[in-house]
Amino acid sequence: MSALLNLLHGLLVVIGRLFGQVLNGKREHDNRRRDVRVQFLVDAWRSIERAASRGGPDEIGRLAQAIADIQLFGTPSQAEQAASVARSMNERKTNTAALDDLLEALRLDLREEMRLGRANARVVYLRDGYATASACIRSPGLGAS
Repeated sequence: MSALLNLLHGLLVVIGRLFGQVLNGKREHDNRRRDVRVQFLVDAWRSIERAASRGGPDEIGRLAQAIADIQLFGTPSQAEQAASVARSMNERKTNTAALDDLLEALRLDLREEMRLGRANARVVYLRDGYATASACIRSPGLGAS
């Protein structure tokens, strides 16, 4: 009887360890998938922000890639927003409001995903890129010499 209890105990230990390894493997897989998703979306956010603020022809390819990445890795609502922006671009319409809304949705979701807390202010970026920034730096009273 004692041998049967020891065998049962050993069997339960082995099953428990296997179950723990399976759960740990699933958790690691989910974490890796989350990390990849977040990295792609952060890169997409940066590319869209750059394209929106600088707007040069060099940024169009990055913007297109970012929109494709959002449609692949984003939430359903982000994917729909990205598709809407792409449709506007394909029709040669300038829709900065849609681009701004997409950036804001991405930023809010990424901040939540990374547990950074909710940012109440909307994103503000320089639309003219470096020209505006350098003009501000050279302005009197802003500490430039």
